[in-house]
Amino acid sequence: MNVFLAAVFSLPLVPVFLPGDKYDPTTLVFPPFLHVWVQKATATHLKLYTKNSVKVNNPQGVAATRLDSWEDPKRAEDDDELTVYGVNAGYNMIIYNTSKSAIAFYGLNESGERRLKQPNGIAAHRNGDVYVADTGNNRVVHFFNPGKELKFVRSLNEFNAPRDVAVSSDQTLYIADTGNNRIAVYRNNQLVNSWNANGDLSHPTGIAVTEASDSWSYYKDAFVIVIDQNQQRLQKFSPEGQLLAGKS
Repeated sequence: MNVFLAAVFSLPLVPVFLPGDKYDPTTLVFPPFLHVWVQKATATHLKLYTKNSVKVNNPQGVAATRLDSWEDPKRAEDDDELTVYGVNAGYNMIIYNTSKSAIAFYGLNESGERRLKQPNGIAAHRNGDVYVADTGNNRVVHFFNPGKELKFVRSLNEFNAPRDVAVSSDQTLYIADTGNNRIAVYRNNQLVNSWNANGDLSHPTGIAVTEASDSWSYYKDAFVIVIDQNQQRLQKFSPEGQLLAGKS
């Protein structure tokens, strides 16, 4: 989960003070970009940056996307700027970056319907949609990030301890509904399909999807990858749920 903290590192600011004044520095500043040797941030850097208010505990899913709202067609320099989300499950929290040098948190002060419980998988779309498998609450939570802030949208319910989610380029959501031994498929927050490989799917815990329209796809294939059987089996399905290949 510390991948998205790579740009986060701080150094003490040396202040100007008069003779007799107490030296009591309290400010941290960013070093010049690319002028620092830290290439991979750690939990220590996270605690430093957040004044020890956030710690890493049971990190789970990670998702990354290039937000459309960050796109400036006049600047090619920003094309590699990603938004990365990490699930800090032990604290029911999502950590994400709002720029190349700033991070934010969802879950510090949320309560009621907006509070997560044992979240696991996470998926993000370039339009700003973010989905989290909120395992302990038996639901999937839909968030939206307009660019700088993760906002609660709604809950998708009727699941049993879902462990993972994936979203395709056409905004179709695939949910590993672990306790119900099935894959649930949603569009526009509405259930459009549900499949369990003719009853052979067993406690799916991981899922990924690719679309033929994905710009990086050389073969233009569309398929869904599912991990099940206590993380001992990997299977390939069509988007409609037809088994294409499997290995255990």
